[in-house]
Amino acid sequence: MAIAWDTSLSVGIDAIDDDHKKLLEIINVLGSDSEKSREELTAILNELVDYTRYHFTREEELMAQHGYASLEKHQEEHGFFIAKLMDLGVMLESEDLEITREEASAFLSMWLTRHIRWSDFDYVSCVTKGERCGPDSPS
Repeated sequence: MAIAWDTSLSVGIDAIDDDHKKLLEIINVLGSDSEKSREELTAILNELVDYTRYHFTREEELMAQHGYASLEKHQEEHGFFIAKLMDLGVMLESEDLEITREEASAFLSMWLTRHIRWSDFDYVSCVTKGERCGPDSPS
């Protein structure tokens, strides 16, 4: 089940949107119905881990440049997600390949949508407004 990029996912910063599109592309390859070996799936997951780390670094640098008040919380969420990706890698090595691929694809698709809509929209609005804000900031 592939998920198509939708303009409602755009945060309005081209570099970040391009990263999200690339992440979605990798997730869609992982979840495609074509038969893949364990080694191929591991390579795709490794690409996802590498690109996710790259993306998170870009986001965190942008947040730091603009004094985003909830940077630390966002970094914790990023760390949690990287750990989940590593767990998926372990599952690929030890469990039923087809079930793992389907579960991984569903989880990753939901995560990316949540990441964009709930986490990124918050910090991007702060960056574009030049305000110090976030879930932990005083109203």
